[in-house]
Amino acid sequence: MAECKDYKERFKAFLGELGRWGENKYLIKGIDEGRVRAYLYTDGHCYAIDATDTGYLGCVVSSRKPRPGEDWTRGNDLTDGKLSQKTWDAILRDIIAYELKTISDYILNPPTKNEPGSGMAEKEIG
Repeated sequence: MAECKDYKERFKAFLGELGRWGENKYLIKGIDEGRVRAYLYTDGHCYAIDATDTGYLGCVVSSRKPRPGEDWTRGNDLTDGKLSQKTWDAILRDIIAYELKTISDYILNPPTKNEPGSGMAEKEIG
C-alpha cells in the first residue's frame, strides 16, 4: 500500500474545521508509528478518529457510561475509508446522527381531541 506522507497535516486540517473562536474541541495522540488518533468527547460518547500513513481514515464510538446492570461500555464502528474529504464528511454525518435524539411519537403525531386515551376530551357545558 502506498504511503501517505502528509497524512498528519491533512488530518489536522480536517480537525481544524471543528473549533469555533479558536477553541480546541479535540485531543490528538500519536498511537504508534504511522498512525495518529483524535478524540472527540460529548456528554455520552467518545469518538476516536484514526488517520494513518497508508491513507486510511476511520472512526469508532464508545459510550462513556455503562448502561444500568452492565459493567462495560458499548461501542460501534462508524465510517471508514480513504483519507479524503468525502470520508471525513461521512464521519461527521455519522457523529451527528449518533448524537441526535429520537423525537417522541406523541409530539410528531399528537392525538386529536375526543380520541380515546388522549386526555384531551372536550367537556360539554350543560
